[in-house]
Formats: sequence, C-alpha cells, structure tokens
Amino acid sequence: MNNYSSIDLHHLNGRGQPVGQNEVWLSLDQFISKIKTQNAGKIKSGIGVKIIVIVGKGLQTKKFIQGKNPLRFYAESYINACGYSWRNGEYGEGESGVIVVEIV
Repeated sequence: MNNYSSIDLHHLNGRGQPVGQNEVWLSLDQFISKIKTQNAGKIKSGIGVKIIVIVGKGLQTKKFIQGKNPLRFYAESYINACGYSWRNGEYGEGESGVIVVEIV
C-alpha cells in the first residue's frame, strides 16, 4: 500500500454488529480533521492530501445498502457530502476494499 494515512472502519462493527451512518461519519470526521490539521500548509497551498479509507470488500456482509456493504455506502455518502474527490483502490492499494480520497 502507498504511504497514505489510512483509517480502517472495520473496528466499528466489532463482532458483526450493525454499524450506523452516525458512527461512520463521526469516525471519518475525526480522522479527516486530524489529517487536515497535520497537513494544513499543503492544503492551504492547494496541494491535495490522499488518504485511504478501508471499508472491506463486503465478503461477510449480510445486509447491503443499494448493493454496497454498509461501511462503503456510509463512507461514500460522507465523502460525497464533503465534496472530496475519491476513487476505488487500484491493484496494490486494496482494490474494492478501500476508497482513496483526496483532501484539498
């Protein structure tokens, strides 16, 4: 994986417990706030900072939301609400189990 900072959202569901939107959004908000503070100079000068959001491939998921595992669905909705650009991981980054986000 690249040298991007990452957050693994798997810990939110513990032992298969359902995860809600608020838990995912709060975790992402806290993490991204920390990243923005640490990289304030870069971001202020227009240099994007990339992060990895680990959502998993959904292989153990029993309930999907619009065809996506809940972690992916809630993470994508948060990222879209914030207006950040993102893409799915590529080979060597975790493929469909991660979201690569650019913070500017």
